[in-house]
Amino acid sequence: MHHGSRVVTVVGHADCAGNPVDEERHKTDIAKSVVVIKEIISKIVEGERVEVLGLYVSPGKETSRFEVKRIEFV
Repeated sequence: MHHGSRVVTVVGHADCAGNPVDEERHKTDIAKSVVVIKEIISKIVEGERVEVLGLYVSPGKETSRFEVKRIEFV
């Protein structure tokens, strides 16, 4: 079943109990997730444009979006 979503958002946030790491590690984890989700989506909805966003919410609740072009998995 396909409901036509065109945007998927991966969000990480400061003070996360489930992933208690620093901001840079959060951003790396978000970026890796974006890459994996893009790969999965490209196989499911061939030929359709679906944007996958990576967002980080800081301790002050400010949200920053960052572009994920390519990432090396370590």
